[in-house]
Amino acid sequence: PCCPACGHRHSHRHGRDRGIQRYRCRGCGRTFNALSGTPLARLRHRAKWLEYLGNMQGSRTVRAAADAVGVHRNTSFRWRHRFLHLV
Repeated sequence: PCCPACGHRHSHRHGRDRGIQRYRCRGCGRTFNALSGTPLARLRHRAKWLEYLGNMQGSRTVRAAADAVGVHRNTSFRWRHRFLHLV
């Protein structure tokens, strides 16, 4: 994987965090994972993302989707904008 900070192509595995492989860049020494530098970076509750996307496709409101998935309405709002940014 390419380092999102410096763009260096050489890295090595550097443990796991919450089930996702972490890497350390050999150029700048920073650590990152596959989600770093994407709109999905730093989002929690990964197990609920697919269920939430299904609610989005069903044209549910932010509050209705939050209630259906079991997250706070502010989380639902942030997720909606992050997921729409991916498209």
